[in-house]
Amino acid sequence: MTPTLTQNDLLEYLYTEQSHEEKKRLDDYLAQDSSLSEEYHDFLSLKDDLGTLERSPDKAVIDNILNYSQNFVQA
Repeated sequence: MTPTLTQNDLLEYLYTEQSHEEKKRLDDYLAQDSSLSEEYHDFLSLKDDLGTLERSPDKAVIDNILNYSQNFVQA
């Protein structure tokens, strides 16, 4: 019987939000199913990349705020 697993199951596994029994079950599925294992490793890579993201507004957004601010002060 082929298990029905969702991406949510993989994410719970990734963030260790499953019971010990569920983790063991997914360990077994990942060992047996290469496509599932590949999808898990893709998630793992994305999770690692999240820590390296830098967030900053676009220059046009900053310019719009500054222009609005200057117009507001002058009015």
